Amino acid sequence: FINNDHFLATTGAIAGLMNGGGRLVWGSLSDILGIQKTLMLQTGTLTLLMFTFYATKLGGEAMYFVWVSAIIFTSAGGFSLLPAAAMTFFGNKNSKLKDRTSIHQSRSWSFYFRGFLCLVGT
Repeated sequence: FINNDHFLATTGAIAGLMNGGGRLVWGSLSDILGIQKTLMLQTGTLTLLMFTFYATKLGGEAMYFVWVSAIIFTSAGGFSLLPAAAMTFFGNKNSKLKDRTSIHQSRSWSFYFRGFLCLVGT
């Protein structure tokens, strides 16, 4: 519905900045609220944004820009929250290599599944 290539390129560039900023903000927010509350807030916000993304067609370019920026900002939180959540929920003793399994390997699987779910969701 948007045929303006310059606008779409600008939206993508700003979304890249929102990605970097989102990691910092969500990480800082988890220091204030705690990891569990922050994950719930991040997941709920991202779910709401994704479910309402189709409505951007009705709001035009401005709404599309805001929604894309907000989705990228919110989804970037996973990259700063998931490692902290793994250490919080599974503990430091389980982060060491033991029988060829580690918390770091399980983190990588969580990112693979996250990418897979993003593809399925679209």
